[in-house]
Order: sequence, then C-alpha cells, then structure tokens
Amino acid sequence: MQSKLDQSITKAAASEATYSADQANLKTIQDTIASATTPLEGAQSQLAADGAILKRDLLALAQTATEAANAISGDPAPADPNPNV
Repeated sequence: MQSKLDQSITKAAASEATYSADQANLKTIQDTIASATTPLEGAQSQLAADGAILKRDLLALAQTATEAANAISGDPAPADPNPNV
C-alpha cells in the first residue's frame, strides 16, 4: 500500500510526463509551422514581382493595340440608327 506521499509523488510524476509530452507536441507543431511558412515569404515576393511584370506587359499590350487601331485608315462603319429593329 502506498502512503499519501507515495501517491502524491506518483501523481506528480504522471503530470510531469503528460506536461513533457505536451511540450514536445507543441514544439513539433511549431517546427512544422515554421517549416511550412518559411517558403511563403519568398513565394509572396515572387508573386508580387510577377504581378508587376504582368501589369507592365498588359499595359504595353493595350498601348500597342491602341496604336494599331489608330493606324487603321478609313472611316469606321456608321452606327446602326435602329439597332433594335
């Protein structure tokens, strides 16, 4: 039969083991999150850079298309005065 002191020691040891396991679990989760999010910053920077390039190229395309449209000679076809008929 265990004395009250022995029972308290056993309970404290079990609590310590549970706490230690919780600490290890938390560290594992923190390490996993750090590993998963480390590439995120680089990917976000790359996305921003690629977005800026896309915007620049789309603006250049719009400018070139406008210049090409303006270079077409001749009058545009007249608008239909009764488009709903």
